[in-house]
Amino acid sequence: MLTLKSEIVKSQAVKLTASQKRAKQDLERAYAIMNRETRPMRERYYDSAVSYNQKQIERDIKFTVEKMKDYSDHDSTYINLNRTLTLQRESASRVNINSLLWLKQAEETFNSKLSNISERLVGFGMMDGVLKVQRTWIEDRREFSFLIESYKSSWDKKNGCTIKTLIGTAHARLVWVSCFEKVSHWRFIITKRTK
Repeated sequence: MLTLKSEIVKSQAVKLTASQKRAKQDLERAYAIMNRETRPMRERYYDSAVSYNQKQIERDIKFTVEKMKDYSDHDSTYINLNRTLTLQRESASRVNINSLLWLKQAEETFNSKLSNISERLVGFGMMDGVLKVQRTWIEDRREFSFLIESYKSSWDKKNGCTIKTLIGTAHARLVWVSCFEKVSHWRFIITKRTK
């Protein structure tokens, strides 16, 4: 019975055209390359996510303590702030659980950003050749950059050698955006460079 269901599901599956299959393969290949080449950035990204969240809890505790000074011990606002402070301190004490949660969130966000970069590379037409991440560098703690180049190889019968032709170059940056009205965050920016 189980095999019959799987056969029915297979027969109902939408068949992809050749160009759709190619686009999907290009996207998967771009993602795999970008995932492999950005490991040092991923490590720094994860570190900054955990550090930022730990400091945010510390800031919240400090803010609550300062706020409590404005009220007497018997005031209802003071009592509510005291409960909040207790919860914040309990949260701060769960270092490993919090770190795991923040790492999972950072992983999801980083993977999503890599997926967006991969889509842009496919959109730039750079997956028609061999994709190479030429350089990765860390500007400072708040910016990482890398240069991506795509080459197409062809055989030159006259000279008997392979000729590499540059298809395109893209510059990608992972930049820390400090915000006042919403949570500060990392943003991936990718631009195609002219030859």
